[in-house]
Amino acid sequence: MSDKIPEPKVGSAEWAEAKLTSHGFYVHYVPLGDGYVNAHTHGVAESWPGQLDLQIVVALGPQTCHGMLSDFVSRIRAGERFQAGDRVERILTQPVLLSEAQEGPPLRTLLRVLVPDEAGKFPGEEGYDSEWAPRQAELETRG
Repeated sequence: MSDKIPEPKVGSAEWAEAKLTSHGFYVHYVPLGDGYVNAHTHGVAESWPGQLDLQIVVALGPQTCHGMLSDFVSRIRAGERFQAGDRVERILTQPVLLSEAQEGPPLRTLLRVLVPDEAGKFPGEEGYDSEWAPRQAELETRG
């Protein structure tokens, strides 16, 4: 007979609450089709007032997305603050660009992490490969 309390099911309300309590945030993944995922944080804005939650909408694996978002949260914990328009160096091993975006329901404003194409160009820059990740620059994402 074990007195160990079972872990809550990943993605459940109990799991989310446990992650918020222990880490101050959690990452939620919503498949969007065509290999894309809406990977976004919950709790960052509440745990670190003045900082928006973060989102990645690129066809990258969940481990890569989680690593990138965790890098941001580690830096936020250390006192850094980020806003739309910031070019942030060394997220995992590369620079990224932050853009304001809308996500929902319920609709909320967050910081979209834009990942450069193979040439290091971001959406809106001359020479950006528009076929690299066309969905990452959409302003609103459902999920």
